[in-house]
Amino acid sequence: MIQADSSGRFVLHVDLGLDRIFVWKFDARRGVLTPNDPPAVSLPPGDGPRHFFFHPNGRWCYSLQEEGSNIVLFDYDAAKGRLEGNGPGGGTLVEHRVCLVSPDWLAADRVAVELMGIDYAKVGYLNYCAQAGFGEGDLEKIEIVGEPIAKHVRRYKLADHIDKQLIWMTPPKVL
Repeated sequence: MIQADSSGRFVLHVDLGLDRIFVWKFDARRGVLTPNDPPAVSLPPGDGPRHFFFHPNGRWCYSLQEEGSNIVLFDYDAAKGRLEGNGPGGGTLVEHRVCLVSPDWLAADRVAVELMGIDYAKVGYLNYCAQAGFGEGDLEKIEIVGEPIAKHVRRYKLADHIDKQLIWMTPPKVL
């Protein structure tokens, strides 16, 4: 699979045999592709990335692993064309081996934060979107098929700059 990101500045393609997703800079004026920095992200040997798609928010990229029968979630830094596992800036791939599918993006993200051991109350955009009615944020109202979530929770290492991401929870200063 080969596809440009929403900006059209970067083109990504999977290589099932090499277990990598390559990222290219696209110069539309000249019609030229050049390797990005870094030029690729590696996946576990034998996983076989086959397809990928971007979340509508443009900040996440999901890679469907044909041989590994799983989905890998990457943060996508659209300014640099980078797929990363620790938020923009680098990190390590987490092999979780869980598949989330939902027509409700918010419900899928709500289950994902639970699986990652992240406190839902601290994920501002999910709370705001749930309050605005953009999807289901109440875990009790989301149908889970298969084993209980609790059997698959893995505590993810949060981004090194998590304190900056939690600023939204700070009460505003009164002047």
